[in-house]
Amino acid sequence: MVRSSRSLVWFFALLLCLSAARADSLDKALAAYESGDYATALKVLRPLAEQGQPDAQFRLGTMYDNGLGLPRDAARAEYWYNKACPVPEPATDR
Repeated sequence: MVRSSRSLVWFFALLLCLSAARADSLDKALAAYESGDYATALKVLRPLAEQGQPDAQFRLGTMYDNGLGLPRDAARAEYWYNKACPVPEPATDR
């Protein structure tokens, strides 16, 4: 329950950060992801995520979060979720 709630929160945060344009390679990766071909999705998503594409970063985080095509890794999932849509640090009183 906690894992799905965390994914849902990150998903809605990502919606605020996504740009409207998608490259053909991202479309290919998302199609592979949706069809369950996680090996292809991972092969295409990782370079896009490393280049700063927020949707690719979020999907890569989801793959780590849910163990889709690779071992579950909460730390790596959080890393990619934060890259997709950085959460600002809370202000501190001085």
